Order: sequence, then structure tokens, then C-alpha cells
Amino acid sequence: MKIQEKFIVLGLLFFASTQAAFASYSDINEQSTYYRSVSYLELQGATDNSNSFRPDDLINKAELFKILFKIFAETPQALDPRSQFTDVNKSDWYAGYAQLAVKYGIIDKSEKEFAASTAVSKVDAMDYLYKIYGISAARLTRDEKENLFKDVSADHPYNTFIKKAVDLEIIESSTAKKFEPYKKITRGEFADLLFKFDQWYTNESGGKIQTISSIHKADILASIWDKILGSFYLKDGEKIDEEALYQAAIKGMVASLNDPYSTFLSGNSSTELTDTLSGDFEGIGVYLMEDEITKKIHITDFVPGTNASEVGLLVGDQIEEVNDEDIAGLSYAEIVKKIKGPAGTTVKLKVRRGTQSFTYEVQRRALKLVLQTGKIIYDDVWYIDINLFTDVSYVDVNIIMKDLASQVANPKAIVIDLRSNSGGYLNSAISIAGHFIPNNQTIVQLDYGSFIEEIQNGGSGEYVDIPLYVLIDKYSASASEILAAALNEAADAVLIGQKSFGKGTAQQINQYWDGSILKLTIAQWLTPDGNTIQGFGLEPDIKITQSSKTVDLWMVEVERLLK
Repeated sequence: MKIQEKFIVLGLLFFASTQAAFASYSDINEQSTYYRSVSYLELQGATDNSNSFRPDDLINKAELFKILFKIFAETPQALDPRSQFTDVNKSDWYAGYAQLAVKYGIIDKSEKEFAASTAVSKVDAMDYLYKIYGISAARLTRDEKENLFKDVSADHPYNTFIKKAVDLEIIESSTAKKFEPYKKITRGEFADLLFKFDQWYTNESGGKIQTISSIHKADILASIWDKILGSFYLKDGEKIDEEALYQAAIKGMVASLNDPYSTFLSGNSSTELTDTLSGDFEGIGVYLMEDEITKKIHITDFVPGTNASEVGLLVGDQIEEVNDEDIAGLSYAEIVKKIKGPAGTTVKLKVRRGTQSFTYEVQRRALKLVLQTGKIIYDDVWYIDINLFTDVSYVDVNIIMKDLASQVANPKAIVIDLRSNSGGYLNSAISIAGHFIPNNQTIVQLDYGSFIEEIQNGGSGEYVDIPLYVLIDKYSASASEILAAALNEAADAVLIGQKSFGKGTAQQINQYWDGSILKLTIAQWLTPDGNTIQGFGLEPDIKITQSSKTVDLWMVEVERLLK
């Protein structure tokens, strides 16, 4: 299973906490019964991108299996032409999930109908979860059975079935309360049940699984591990470094994928990825981006009030050395760790700029990192600057827009600045796009190889009729490219600037109990019109070909268009 997130580009000196709840649904807040479970599922990428979760609505079979397989990061499969289901067509959005249910034996091969719109009872939902997590309930004798709930006595036909969940501490029995096993389960109740099952598996296995088949393959890996530790020939006094063995096994699997964007970080080196993105910090205040193909680290922007830009560092500088140490071969997180440090101390950076190298002494300072800002320009134009898509960017941008609306209710135009935005959480970018794109129109398509999923706007598109200008540059990547492309193709936004970075694959961040992180490519994303930008980038409608240290050429073009 996975913890993470969403799709994220490794681009900053500071990163979003994967433990923070999204709370991005209008009907789910911190006081909601299902706040924790829904936030957890959203962090797994297992929920849809819409303004509401509808926790009190009954969940149907199609919705249930979609959430269930998305939390396992299972790619929906094309419907078998010989499919057993008489009520499922290849074009049905849930066809791929019905096929997975058969593949993993969750639905019996004798069933002729999938019944996608049928509401699911509590015991049926538990049965699906038992099967997908490989849990079997042992048969109990009459003497071993006990009263569990007010309506589940020792003689109840589902007593053994329900007692298994009680024994695993997934649910808590109470003879003073009803369990209502046959009651149809709501979306919120299912989210809560799935969350508890997933937490149980995490605690039981000491880790997370990527796919359902991993439940079975894990037995083979465990056997090989035990065989090596127990039987491998060693000279007297020699020991096997278990940590090195473990790291080599996982890194070997990831390396075999031959994908520059799929990486594994140990618990020690992954801590930089879970630093929070808002609040107070001590560091030099530079935004960094790693070219994950060349592994070169570039400065893309500066936090206001830092010494880094004052001493002469420039956007585009490639870092070569930190404190006279060559950083070639070091991981991104290791480089970040060397640059950061207590306020008042200094760090020496050697950077390459074109064909020349320069060295700078940079003082670390206490910083306040603000990732989204907004203001009124030209008296009646909204300007919104988004530096990164964190798990709370959607909420922050909403607050900014509300403030701008209090100043200018009907703006002449809206400018969205995505320059040096290296990406972040896909959900945040999609939710922000929802303000400017017509309802139910495609925002992005995810190509999983054998299946393409369209993510449509669940927002109201309340600003769809207002002229929109989007600023991009060569450091605009991933989620910022998704937003820019969506606004350009689905909202007629004018793209101004330079060709964007060209990162068109989607990664999922999976964090494990020991702090280690797997970043795995799971799909290629396509624009609303079905175009890929992988390796190509987005071509702006109005190109900025010159440079200036004194004039913002992007805003010059905006002013020209407004006139």
C-alpha cells in the first residue's frame, strides 16, 4: 500500500508534510466524523477531485471498487472480451475496476452481473476487504462464539465473520450498540472502514504493499531474506549488514525499471522530503530543482529576505560544490541537508553559470516561507502567484481569491504566475483549475498504459468568463504544467513566457513506517486535448525571448494585452 501523495516534483529546499490532512472537500472539515479517514484516502490518491466527498451518500459497487483499487495503486485493466458480466460494457468507466475484481478473486467468476449502481451492505464491504487484504476467518465452535453487538449474538450467522474484525481490532464490539451488518454502507463509513483495514495491515506487516499480488510475493521475498541471513557462508566473525542488504534489494528493483523519475530514499535521506512547506525556517532560502535525468541541481527562485540573492547567486545557477565538497553522486536530499543549517551560520556554494564557475559565502537566516500571494494590479486585475502546489495550496488560493474579490468583485482579468513552480500535489492544481474551467469539462487525462482516466472539473468554474493570463518559464514543471495546459486548452487562457520544463509523467510518493520513500512513475499525463508534453514542454502563446534585470518582461506583455 502507499502513503503519500499525490504526484510531486522534487523541486524545493523545503517539502510538504505527508501527514497533513487535505480537508479540501466542502463537506469534510476537522469536526467531521470522517475527517481523518477521508484525508488519509485523499493523500493516497484514492478519492476523486471534486468539491464535495458526499460522506452520507450510499456507496455503490462501482465507486467502492474504484476507491479500493486506487488505494492499492492498481491500474484499471481493459475489459476482457470474454467478460463474465452481462451488464458491463468496455466503454463503462468502471469496466477496468470490474475486471480487477475478477482478477484478484474478490468477485466470484460465477457471478454474471456486476451491478455497478447497487448499494453495498456493511458485511459485503467487509467481505471485499477481507479478500483484498488476504484475511480469512477461522471457523469457531459454538462454545467459542460470543455476543458481539446488540444485534450480533453468538448465534448470528455472521458472528465468526464479524468477530475476526473485532479480534484484529479493526472494529470494537459493544453489546450495548447495534452493528447493523445488513445496512447499506455510506461513502464516509466505507472510508472509515478502509482506513482501519489499511492501518491494521500496516501495523501487522511493518510496512506497506504496492499491489494486491504483493501479499503473496512478499512470502517469497521473506523466504529469500531468511535463507540469506541463516545459510549464507560467512567466515568466523563476519556478519551480514542487514541494512545494506535491504537497501540493495529495493534499490535494485527500482533501478531495473530504468526510469529516472522512479527512486527510493532510505529513512535517513528522506527526512528532507517531509519538512513542512509553511511556517518558519532556518536556511539560505533558495528554491531548487533537480533535473532527474541529468541529476543536476539548479536554483529556480529565492525566498524574499534571504542572503542568497544579495550575494550574487542567480536563477539558473547549477550547484557544483557545497563547503568545498563535490556533490556529484549525492542524492538530492543529501545535498539539501548539507545546504541547510542554523541561522547565523554560513555555507559556501560553488555554482556553474554557463562556462564559468563562481563561489559564494551565503549566510543562513530565519525565514518565513510564503508559497502563494495575491494582489490587485492595474486597479482592476487580480494577480495570483503560486510557487508550489502543497496539500493546502487550494485552501490558501481560495483565501487569496476571497480577499481579492473583496477589493475588486469583477476583475477585468486574472493573472496566474507559475514561473519557477516546480510542481507538487496534483489534487491542488486540479482543484485550483476548477475555478476557471466549465463544470464537468476535462482538466487532465492520466494514461496508465492500457487505460486512460479523464479527470473532470467538479468545481463551479465561476471565473470562466474572465480573461486569463498564465505566466510560465523553463522551470514551470509537472503540476504547474498540468494547470497551465488545462487553463490554456479548456479556459482559453493565454500562456506567456518560455517553453516549460516538459515533465509529463506522474509520480506517486509512497512513505513507509521507517521513513523511507518510494517515488514511482505510475502514469503519463495528457492535456485536456490529449497532448503529451513529456520532453517537449508547453509552448507559450506569447514568447519571451529576451532578458532584463530591471523589467519584468512577462508583465510588460500582460499590460500590452490589457490595453
